[in-house]
Amino acid sequence: MKTHRQLVAGDEFIQLAIRLGLLALLITWSFALVRPFKPILAWSVVLAVALYPVFNWLAGLLGGRVGMATLVLTLISLGVVIGPPTWLGIGAVEGGWELAGQLSAGNVVGRRRHRR
Repeated sequence: MKTHRQLVAGDEFIQLAIRLGLLALLITWSFALVRPFKPILAWSVVLAVALYPVFNWLAGLLGGRVGMATLVLTLISLGVVIGPPTWLGIGAVEGGWELAGQLSAGNVVGRRRHRR
């Protein structure tokens, strides 16, 4: 027959095993969630290291205001990333509207190929 002290020790062992199992499950789920974002995280580290000298130069230029340098660098980066696709999309929409206007007016003329 087990004493009260031995039963408590067994309960503590079971609680420890359950906690370690749940911790392992949490770590596994965390890695599963982060796995699709590994390339993005890698590029983020590369860009952060590459842009650090520019950030320091800009912060010095702005009188040591780190927050303002961060804002300016973020806006420039967003402009570089978002600007060209936006420009392309706006051009495509304008071209579509122009084509629709020409089709409704009957002004669309196909190219004729010259035969020799």
